[in-house]
Amino acid sequence: MTIHNPASLMAAIHPPSSPWKVLVIDDDPDIHVLTLRTLRHITFENVGIVCHSGYSSQDARTLIQNHPDAALILLDVAMETEEAGLNLVRFIRDEANNHFVRIILHTGQVEKSHILQVINEYDVNGFKEKSDFSPTNLIATVLTAFRSYRDLRTIEQLATSKEILEKKVAEGTEALVNSQESLALAQRVAHFGNWDWNLQSNQFQWSQEICHIFGQSPYPNWKSWEEMVACVLPEDQERVRQVIRSVGNASDTFRMEYRVLRSDGSLRTLQEVGELFRDKENKPSRLVGVIQDITHIRDAENRLQMVSNAYDQALLEAAGHLRVTSKVFENAIEGVFITNSAGLIQSINPAYCRITGCSMEEVINRPPGMFHTDLHDAAFFEEINRSLMESGKWSGELWNRRNTGEAYPQSLTVTAIFGQNNEILHQVGVFHDLTAIKRHEEELRFKTYHDSLTGLANRELFLDRLQQAIFHCDRTGGKVMVLAFDLDLFKNVNSSLGHSSGDQILRESSRRMLKVIRSGDTASRLAGDSFAFVFREIREIHDSVFIIRKLTQILNQPFEINGHRLFLTASQGVTFFPDDGKDVDTLVRNIDIAVNRAKEAGRNNCQFYTSAMGTQTGKRLFLEEELRKALDREEFTLFYQPKLDVVSGQVVGMEALVRWKHPTMGIVSPAEFIPISEESGLIIPLGKWILKTACLQTKKWLDDGLGPLRMAVNLSAKQFQAKDLVYTVDQVIKESHVPPDALELEITESMVMGDVENAIKILRALKERGLHIAMDDFGTGYSSLNYLKRFPIHTLKIDQTFVRDLTRDSDDAAIVIAIISMAHSLSLQVVAEGVETQEHFDFLKKHKCDEIQGYLISKPLPADDLTRFLEKNRTS
Repeated sequence: MTIHNPASLMAAIHPPSSPWKVLVIDDDPDIHVLTLRTLRHITFENVGIVCHSGYSSQDARTLIQNHPDAALILLDVAMETEEAGLNLVRFIRDEANNHFVRIILHTGQVEKSHILQVINEYDVNGFKEKSDFSPTNLIATVLTAFRSYRDLRTIEQLATSKEILEKKVAEGTEALVNSQESLALAQRVAHFGNWDWNLQSNQFQWSQEICHIFGQSPYPNWKSWEEMVACVLPEDQERVRQVIRSVGNASDTFRMEYRVLRSDGSLRTLQEVGELFRDKENKPSRLVGVIQDITHIRDAENRLQMVSNAYDQALLEAAGHLRVTSKVFENAIEGVFITNSAGLIQSINPAYCRITGCSMEEVINRPPGMFHTDLHDAAFFEEINRSLMESGKWSGELWNRRNTGEAYPQSLTVTAIFGQNNEILHQVGVFHDLTAIKRHEEELRFKTYHDSLTGLANRELFLDRLQQAIFHCDRTGGKVMVLAFDLDLFKNVNSSLGHSSGDQILRESSRRMLKVIRSGDTASRLAGDSFAFVFREIREIHDSVFIIRKLTQILNQPFEINGHRLFLTASQGVTFFPDDGKDVDTLVRNIDIAVNRAKEAGRNNCQFYTSAMGTQTGKRLFLEEELRKALDREEFTLFYQPKLDVVSGQVVGMEALVRWKHPTMGIVSPAEFIPISEESGLIIPLGKWILKTACLQTKKWLDDGLGPLRMAVNLSAKQFQAKDLVYTVDQVIKESHVPPDALELEITESMVMGDVENAIKILRALKERGLHIAMDDFGTGYSSLNYLKRFPIHTLKIDQTFVRDLTRDSDDAAIVIAIISMAHSLSLQVVAEGVETQEHFDFLKKHKCDEIQGYLISKPLPADDLTRFLEKNRTS
């Protein structure tokens, strides 16, 4: 085998189409998932990687025996026993006698000396703590191990190539002698068969030996020469016929070779000679042929030719072997050195000079360790020498120095070449400069665990640092403080000034936050405008007040962004270990609760987590789960509060109000379940049910002659934002057969001010269908008169907060009078909510309010009770 370069040598050891094999032995399924996901797209020398998984020592032994060509084993130390992995190392090296596969141990038991002893004794190539088992470290470890595996195979092949060459020459000579003997024997024991064809009587006869030659059993019943020819290999049949047809023209004799395929599947080569006999009148009378099986002769000739070619090729390889080896040595990207029996360098390649900066004159006849750093003690080098004497190999990482004195990491593999007396004649060292790889690993590690925009720790590193802080304080006492905050209304900055301005604020906020933390604390950006801190060793909870005050102060300072002076606040939450939780998941869940409570409390404040918050959150989750079942269980019902025409005193409409009667909790307040429905999206199916139920009830009242009436139904923000709102309203009106002008949809100012143009478009579509539109809670929102005149609405509803004290508070009275006057000037009707006293009624009537709604008229009633109320109102 000619070795042209390391790649071709590696191809002989590991064919390019065959993936690199990695055996993953670990009882932790997460390690297998991480390894498979990390390595599935990785290649080494343009060849992919395949992983075989085992979860126990028995699995590992089976895999090692079934895959002796595996390049790497990632092996857990502790599985079914504390030393299961170590026993596997001994099995691999001693019993399986596999000294090529690279072994990487990983465990959390780094302090146990017996693990280190096995590493030193059994050529273990790496040792990683599980806490360091990241995708980046895994990739670097695997690629380094593959490179070491490749180098060991390459050097072994170079060392044994001479033996391979000598063996080929010997085999060629022996085959040549055997072939000559086989040829002589074949000539002595050859079998012949004959056939006789009487051309005048057309009778055809053959000997039984021909049947043996053709492999015909039982004997055939050939009646003609053509039937015998039919047993010839199809592609040779026409040539045989042409030879026979030509007999008698130029010559009365013939000779030919052809092949037959026997019934046992063997292909035989036959040689046939024959002669044409004539009668007294010189007319063809008989054609006779003799057939011999010469397959063994042709095979012997072919083997003889192959042996001769192999012998010639072996001689050519012997001449070119030194040239190939020299090219590999000179062009390798790894540094290579070769020592003599005294351990002194006798030869180096150009890559050695390029990596170390040393010339050949500086290193020849000097030991390889002349530039070693003091990072390795004497025991380290004693272990290298011991491994070379015992196994003939050593591989690992170490630090060396360039001729400038600069220390650098290298991956080194040393192979010993022994003499007849088991003495080391040479050492071949192959090393790779790991500087760029280590630098790249550091960059990847930083990018993996840090936010790309701010440079702060990301969520993954935050969780890891929090776990470390918990471990530390669990041993030493003290507390861990977790502080998280969201920038209030930060999305307004992005929407108004653009995301680039938002990014500037996030970067500036991060720079300010770094002024708050101490050495050993962690500042992180979790996502978007959400940040979190881990403060270690907080002795007393009141110590946190200083930190919170300082953070608030630096965040409240104005931000100068692209000519804009911005002021931001933050909603902060605080939780402590171990008071509020003893593990990472609990603390993170509680800090989220605290931040959300700060937002609910009006933002720009800090909330300390309490157990009551968790209880309330648990109740909220329970309510959300129960809400999802309530519609199917028909637990909702509608109450209706009538609206009275101030002038006529007649009921002209009502507002539909949903109620939830839970089977165990009883009546649940809308103030509890409506916000949950909004946040969870359940308000969409609930709102559709409310609309449909209210329309069906309105249709019934109208059919019973209790009209004219107009049913008011509140729309939620999510309903109004839904793309199918108009379609849903159309379907409900169609199915309930209610007149469109008997339906009034109530909206709020906040619902339509987010996207004014789109809101106007939707409201116009609803108004064109004949529906009435009312602006609910008017005066509590934006109250933009500029937009109000553009909205296609019919009615303004004065919020009850203004009505409640209008007879005692002159400001409320003035606001109510102004709203009524403004609405009438815009040709809008006015409805006052929360009318509870006669004084309220008299005031509103005096100032020409159109309709009123409140407990003075009636509290919200079930449908049957309101029916009786309407009947009574009609007769009074």
